[in-house]
Amino acid sequence: MLSTTYPDAEGRNARRELPACAEAARLTTGGAYPPPMAERVGAALRGRNNALNAVRLLLAGAVIVSHLFVTGGYGAEPRWGGYTLGGWAVMGFFGISGYLVTGSRLSNPLRSYLRRRCLRIYPGFWTCLVLTAFVLAPLSAVLDASHFAATSAAGYVMFNASLWMAQGDVDATLRHVPLPLVWNASAWTLAYEFLCYLVVGVGMSVARDPRWRRWSLWAGLALVTTLNLVAVHRGSSNGFLTLSLWLGAFFLAGGCVRMEAHRLPVSAWLAAASMALLVVASATGVVRALAPLPLTYIVLWLGATVRVRWGSRNDLSYGVYIYAFPVQQLLAAAGMQRMPWLYASSTFVLVSALAAASWWGVEKPSLALAHRGSARRTQAVMTT
Repeated sequence: MLSTTYPDAEGRNARRELPACAEAARLTTGGAYPPPMAERVGAALRGRNNALNAVRLLLAGAVIVSHLFVTGGYGAEPRWGGYTLGGWAVMGFFGISGYLVTGSRLSNPLRSYLRRRCLRIYPGFWTCLVLTAFVLAPLSAVLDASHFAATSAAGYVMFNASLWMAQGDVDATLRHVPLPLVWNASAWTLAYEFLCYLVVGVGMSVARDPRWRRWSLWAGLALVTTLNLVAVHRGSSNGFLTLSLWLGAFFLAGGCVRMEAHRLPVSAWLAAASMALLVVASATGVVRALAPLPLTYIVLWLGATVRVRWGSRNDLSYGVYIYAFPVQQLLAAAGMQRMPWLYASSTFVLVSALAAASWWGVEKPSLALAHRGSARRTQAVMTT
């Protein structure tokens, strides 16, 4: 008998005893028999040795490019399948988030999971609100000769602190820009993201058995897909329910892929088939119903196969996302949108600096606090 190794369904090396007559076949397949299985998504995306953060950073950059049209007053933005580049990027974001957050819930009890989610999203967001209201807004008032009131700035922070963007303006600032009186038109998605966190977190507390968790996610995706088809048939709107179904479908798709990650291969052919399905969905106008799974697979496939490791240890994508629109509006208040290339390049430079400050000054320490809390609870359980 011969003994050899090849990756199993979880991506680990498994030893397999082989008959001696397999030697010739083993040699002709490059020293491995049976031929090695295709790498699985779960194994490829485990740990930091992947490009998921780089993909998220790319998606955040796509949102910046998309918003240049509206903040710079450059006319109508092109659409594919009814969605702008920024819309497609947000859908990709939700697919990746669904994959990662479902994995976090599988690894943590509900209390620890919610603590981690809150510490990941709120401290950076609150800091962005304060900086926008009390630094960027008064600076814009000087640049475009508008009025700033501290009471309105305080209201901007207080009324938006829950993630629900109830107040978009800060007094009379941003009156003379192409999109007036709106400081952060990107942040509205954060409330829907957190709602998805709650649905997955609580749902997995109800369905404790792994099989029920798996099938409940697939059932949820099927239900949301059906409701999205109904919404497309009746004509889409921007109401709370419609937006929840749209973004929730991509989040659930990420969760479903996470549940199948140990058996789902990293395949260029499957990525190509997913792209073909996206083309069909765009051409037929049913993106929200047909695109969640294929788009999610594509962004995860990129994370598994691209060799770029930008942000593998320091994830700036969240900071880029939340600071981009305020910076674009501030630069527009300074009149820089009249020079498109300077406007775009200055946006990327300033946003990168703010995102880096947010990560090292706020987000990373908050995540460390979450990890310390989990470690203390684990130690307490072990000593009782």
